[in-house]
Amino acid sequence: MTAGDIPRLVALLRQSTEVDMDLIAAESTFNAMEAFYKVAMKLYIDNMPNLVVRAIIASRHSDGRQPGSADLL
Repeated sequence: MTAGDIPRLVALLRQSTEVDMDLIAAESTFNAMEAFYKVAMKLYIDNMPNLVVRAIIASRHSDGRQPGSADLL
C-alpha cells in the first residue's frame, strides 16, 4: 500500500451503501428460529427421561388402577 492508495481507500469507505432490508429481516428471523430451536431441544432433552420413567411405571401398574388414585397411596 502506498501513500497514493490512501485517498482512494478513504473515498471507497465513504461511499454510501444501500441496506438490504430483506436480508436483514431474513437474518433476524433465522437467528430467532435458531434460538427457539435450541430452547426447544433443551426442553425435549430435559423432559425425555421423565417421560420414559413415567411410561415404565405406568406399564408396571397395568392392573386397571389409574395413576394418582387414592388406592396407590
